[in-house]
Amino acid sequence: MQYSPVPSRNLPAISAGKISYFLQTGECAKENRSKIKVSKWIDTPDLTRNQQFTLQWHDLLHAMEERLTGEDEGKQREENLLLLRLFYLLPYEGTIDFYTQFTERMEHWNGQNGQI
Repeated sequence: MQYSPVPSRNLPAISAGKISYFLQTGECAKENRSKIKVSKWIDTPDLTRNQQFTLQWHDLLHAMEERLTGEDEGKQREENLLLLRLFYLLPYEGTIDFYTQFTERMEHWNGQNGQI
């Protein structure tokens, strides 16, 4: 088995408004590894903003699921299509920061659908 300089994937978990990681420690064949903080090898730029985005997105989907539980299929489909259009189909501007655009879309969504 060949050694990979990149650690095996980590699995994020969201609980109580915080992101934690489950590390797959047995996935690397290299022995005598040094300890390193997860945040040091995650290659996501602006990790703090990314984690805030992830928590907001998770909360949005969770709130939407709760709100639509028991609604008829037509209402569920309509809400899902609105979400897809706003967050996936509407193009993001490449010259503007993604997180800023996401926040604006969240504000629009919350204005239309109530706070999450």
